[in-house]
Amino acid sequence: MDPELHKLLYECDGAIIYDKSEGTVKVCLMTTKYTDVERVVDVVCRVFNLSKEDLRIGGGRSWKVLIAFKYSATVGDEVIEGGTKRVLYEVVDGVLRLRGPYGTRAYDYEKVKDLFDELGERSSAEDIVAAGRAVGLDVDYNGALMLIEFFADNINFDAEMEYENRKKTLVKLSGYLRKENVRKLNQEKEVIGTPYEVGD
Repeated sequence: MDPELHKLLYECDGAIIYDKSEGTVKVCLMTTKYTDVERVVDVVCRVFNLSKEDLRIGGGRSWKVLIAFKYSATVGDEVIEGGTKRVLYEVVDGVLRLRGPYGTRAYDYEKVKDLFDELGERSSAEDIVAAGRAVGLDVDYNGALMLIEFFADNINFDAEMEYENRKKTLVKLSGYLRKENVRKLNQEKEVIGTPYEVGD
């Protein structure tokens, strides 16, 4: 990756995702500061030899700014680079590499996806270690802590990181939304009843 783009993504808590099957690149940013977005757009245009008209810029569910464009390159099936200020990651040729305060780890990316699917709505590092065993992935406690940050940061996983009793916890957002919808339905039943209730 271009060093200037890599530095900008780090400063903006950003990531870049290349999907060979779609032939698209997505640059995801956690900042909406106009000058930062403009700097990233300028560097993306220079690095990928594009004009600003080639870019689609909008918002995303997990990211504040999403810059997408068509691009083809001779790389592996999927390349993802990004990271938080604590954990940097990249997925190249099906291998997820994490680098952070707990050292470096490398995992089979398909098994990491399976691990995420195994997790409940709220997962501690211990839960991630156990889920890793269930899918045949050897994850230690410190690797699990880095995976929590990876899942929360990566646009392909609908999750966020929270702290419970000063411990990192991964929360799947779709589970939260299900729980919130159930709560709203129960509230509606209390207020207006259900169509199946028969009055006297």
